[in-house]
Amino acid sequence: KVKTILVSGAFRKDQIFFKWYASFFRKMLGRFEVLTVQDEVSQELLLTIGFSSKLTGDTRYDRVVAIAAQADILPKIELFKGENKLVIAGSTWLGDEQALKASLEIFPENWKLILAPHEINSGHLHSIKNLFGKDCISYSEFERSTDAKVLIIDNIGMLSSLYRYGEIACIGGGFDQGGIHNILEPAVFGLPVIFGPAFEKFSEAREMVAAGFAFPVNDAESYSRTIKKLMVDGLREPLQGQIKQFVLSKTGATQKILKLIEHAK
Repeated sequence: KVKTILVSGAFRKDQIFFKWYASFFRKMLGRFEVLTVQDEVSQELLLTIGFSSKLTGDTRYDRVVAIAAQADILPKIELFKGENKLVIAGSTWLGDEQALKASLEIFPENWKLILAPHEINSGHLHSIKNLFGKDCISYSEFERSTDAKVLIIDNIGMLSSLYRYGEIACIGGGFDQGGIHNILEPAVFGLPVIFGPAFEKFSEAREMVAAGFAFPVNDAESYSRTIKKLMVDGLREPLQGQIKQFVLSKTGATQKILKLIEHAK
């Protein structure tokens, strides 16, 4: 008989709760004292099966803003960047890495790539080094100024702070894994975001695509074309302030939910 609250729920029409045969699963939803949801689509879907909910937004926006405020200074990244501009590729898988390799040939002289793979086991790191060849160097091996165009992050825990140094973000998972990784971490720093085609399950991705802040791509050719377009300062720079404002406008869910929890006691 403990009161239970669903925090930042996100519902889609294809979920089992909305099937005609899913009365058992709808009973699960009935066990919650309060359902809080991220967006109006979720709220409207729940109404179709008889459940009211509270539209509070997504607590992840509050979290990324807090993380960004405490982002680390990374001297080796500053050294690698120098006077250049950076594409930061975060949580990448093989499909993302292959597309980025194909895109590297269109990078101007003053642009570099930092690649932080989702998995950093020795086998995956070895395959990345083979893919990029002499163009790349590992973070653990990097000590002084280098002509390498690609820096491979071979540790865990740096990614959220890395984005502060970037101009464009490429987020992994949308090709190989059926769903993109965190796009809010780069967005909080104003980075336009590129990712693969498997993004429809994520409300923040759909909203950013609709607003012109995020750019889904289907293959290596469209990946290169989109990166090249965003490298134009006059197109990218106006977006950066708009993207930051978008993220800030979505904050506040945590306090709303805390108030509901207090009320439910």
